[in-house]
Formats: sequence, C-alpha cells, structure tokens
Amino acid sequence: MMTRLLPVVFAVICGFLDVLAAAPAEKPAKKPAGQSEAINQQFAEFLKNPSEANFLKVHRLVVSHASYAPYSSDLDDVTDLLEQKKYKEAQAMLTKAMPNLLLSPRAHRHLAAAAKALGDEAAAQRETAAAEKCIQGLLATGDGTQQRPIVVTRASDEYDVVHGLKKKVFGQGLRMKEGKSFDVLQCSGGSEMWFDVTAPFGTMVKSLKVEPPKKSRKAPLKKTVPEASSKDK
Repeated sequence: MMTRLLPVVFAVICGFLDVLAAAPAEKPAKKPAGQSEAINQQFAEFLKNPSEANFLKVHRLVVSHASYAPYSSDLDDVTDLLEQKKYKEAQAMLTKAMPNLLLSPRAHRHLAAAAKALGDEAAAQRETAAAEKCIQGLLATGDGTQQRPIVVTRASDEYDVVHGLKKKVFGQGLRMKEGKSFDVLQCSGGSEMWFDVTAPFGTMVKSLKVEPPKKSRKAPLKKTVPEASSKDK
C-alpha cells in the first residue's frame, strides 16, 4: 500500500535509509491521562466547528503528545483486520492508537466500517461524520497550492484529501522551504498538491538522530607487523 512506502521515500530523500532500516522500533510512550483528556475536549469542539483554528489546535496537541507516531502501521494493520472480518480487533486497535490517529479521516472511516459490521449503526454514523469533519478541517488549513499548503498529521491524510478530490497521484517529492517541510504530490492533469509535513517529518528526523560517541583518550599508535597468511606459512 502507498502508506507503507511513504516513510521510506522520505528517508531516501534525506539520506537516512540505512539508519531507518537499522533503527529498532521504539515502544509507544504511555499516554498522560490529563493530556489525552484535553485533546478529546478540543476534538469535541472541532467536531462542532471544523474550522482552521480548531483543527490546528487539535493538530498541535496531537503532534506534541508523547505517543505521536506519524509513521505507525496502525491503519494498514486495521485494513488487514477488516479484510479478515475481525471487526472487534480492528476497533480495539484503533481505540488503542488514539490520540495518534484522532485527525485521520481514514481511521474514523475504519471505525465506522467496523461499527456497521457489528450492528452499531449509531456509532457508524458518528464515525462517518467525524471522518467528513476531518476532511473539512484539513481543507480549511489550505487549498493545496504552494502558497497555502494543507497541514497534515500523517502521510495518509494527503491521500485521503487527494482521493476525495477525485485526483490520481503519479509522483511524490519532498521540498524544504524556510525551515519547513512540504510533501508535493504530482496529480492528474499536471497539477500539484502541497502538504505541510513539518510535524511528521520533523518527528522522524529526530527519531533518527544518533548520539555522537563519547570522547576517549587516544592510545599511542603502535607499529604492527601484519600476520602471515596461510599461504606464507
């Protein structure tokens, strides 16, 4: 799936591929109850009024949360569970992934699909509405031009927006400008869609930083004689 490839694309562009492949997966940090409650309250306000200001308030809270993991595989894993008709497992995984996926339209669509399959029509309608509000919030932050890029929380948001606009993606590249990171999608009709990925990309770069080795006293160099090879013996 495209969402599985995006972290690798980013890493290649920045020369971090080898580090990314070798770096061990970090365990998700525990979620502070107070912080999560504040995010949920702000998200409730956003659902009432999916304006740019309310979206960005939730966005700031999510990307600064201890559990923020913009390149987690939760959405792909849940897609697999839904295909296997493991609806309760899918719900449990998505619930556990919050607030990391709180602004993801796809996450709420997955929750809606699981709820509908389990016969909870009310929950399905709520989650469908939440997904639509997330799209509205994303589009409220910009129009996808270079001058007004759309602010996203994770790479999958980009494709949710583009697919919602009935566009096809033919290419993708990272651009750096004025200290910010932008993902530019080449779309059908020769158009471009710009997305502000400063938060997710910055989080990835920080996770790849390697601490420099501690300075140690240099031992005096000693002249050594190469050992004889088996052929010389």
